[in-house]
Amino acid sequence: MRSSIIDFEQVSFSYPKTSELVIDELSFSITEGEFVCFIAPSGTGKSTLFRLMTSLELPISGTISFRNQPIAEGMKKIGYMPQRDLLLEWRTILDNAALPLELQGINKKKARKMASSYLEEFQLHQHSHKYPHQLSGGMRQRVSFLRAMLSGKDLLLLDEPFSALDAMTRMTMHEWLLQMWKKWKLTIIFVTHDIDEALLLADRVFIFSKKPLSSYNQCVIKETRPRQMKNELFEWKQEIVQQLTEAPPIHSLVKEKLF
Repeated sequence: MRSSIIDFEQVSFSYPKTSELVIDELSFSITEGEFVCFIAPSGTGKSTLFRLMTSLELPISGTISFRNQPIAEGMKKIGYMPQRDLLLEWRTILDNAALPLELQGINKKKARKMASSYLEEFQLHQHSHKYPHQLSGGMRQRVSFLRAMLSGKDLLLLDEPFSALDAMTRMTMHEWLLQMWKKWKLTIIFVTHDIDEALLLADRVFIFSKKPLSSYNQCVIKETRPRQMKNELFEWKQEIVQQLTEAPPIHSLVKEKLF
């Protein structure tokens, strides 16, 4: 049985100078090797969850642990990929990929050598000396993903990474991401507004219907990949849409549907 990699225990959080809670006594666990998607309406606090996981913010109560240790102990093993790729336009693709290694104190020559060893795996080796503006959107996201993985590949936090891509490129990136997840035995938490994307990618989908984030429904998907939006997945999509639009009170109840 696989152990948990990250645990929220009765976590509450509000931003300074406001009494409004963004998160209210929220508890959940993510298991090693899982691919989990978070879905919630805009402005409910999904990005705040990531800020807590990366210790950019601290809870006002409750605990967050990484492999049963304080979350700060796991910072070098957690990578974060924001919605915008945030590549440095004046650095080559290789130098962008090497940046997190340099920030860890590795000298530039060694960092470039280490990053270079991943470029072929990420289908970037022919573009190593190019600059970000010379790449397609999908290629830029591959660089951003590699940079996140070199920051800490035990747990990857992906914040709507494909939202700006066209439909065909997004499909290609889905296939590529699942290949990387399997090959490197990653644990991924993926935030998205796209219900189809969540159902096609995830082992579990967490549905947060309202603010503050205090409870959730979840969909546990047993269907093998690659998946298509039909039958049970389509039915579950309709249920998720209803939950998000009507925001029913679910208190601390966690509902689960197995396929």
